[in-house]
Amino acid sequence: MKIRTKLLIAFVACGVLPVLIAGLISLRVSNKSLSEIEGFALAGLEQTATNQLLALRDVIADPSPECLYRLRARPEHGFRDGQHFADRGFC
Repeated sequence: MKIRTKLLIAFVACGVLPVLIAGLISLRVSNKSLSEIEGFALAGLEQTATNQLLALRDVIADPSPECLYRLRARPEHGFRDGQHFADRGFC
């Protein structure tokens, strides 16, 4: 092998390999971090959905006048003549 080829191989090995190794390490660390963030986000969404369902259950279980007032249908929501959600069995 000529010295030119040896130097080219040495420069490529010294230049490309460290960058490749650093890129792989960065990829692994970011993948792990994003997996943790995804787990926290899913847990938060599940907790929020559970809280909303529990609140809805409490509203359905107690059709108080306050509940009826808060859930009163408005024409801009697509209901006419001021029907209550309670008339439809939602409260």
